[in-house]
Amino acid sequence: MLAVEFTSELILAIAALITAIGGIIASIVNVRSSKKEAAKQAEDATAKAEEECHEKLRALQREMEETSTELYHLRMKHLEDA
Repeated sequence: MLAVEFTSELILAIAALITAIGGIIASIVNVRSSKKEAAKQAEDATAKAEEECHEKLRALQREMEETSTELYHLRMKHLEDA
């Protein structure tokens, strides 16, 4: 039978190894979590930019319709004056 003497140095070495493995696992989990969060933030930013773009487009369409109506009335007025 293999006789292993558990000295305080061996116990400390095992504890250090377990701590190191725990640190590596925690780092991997944090990196994966950070990547997911970054992807979500990028997706949210894209959605927000898209919505702002659509709002600007709607505003420009309203402005174009108003300007078109004004132009129509000006043309009709000039036709009546002529």
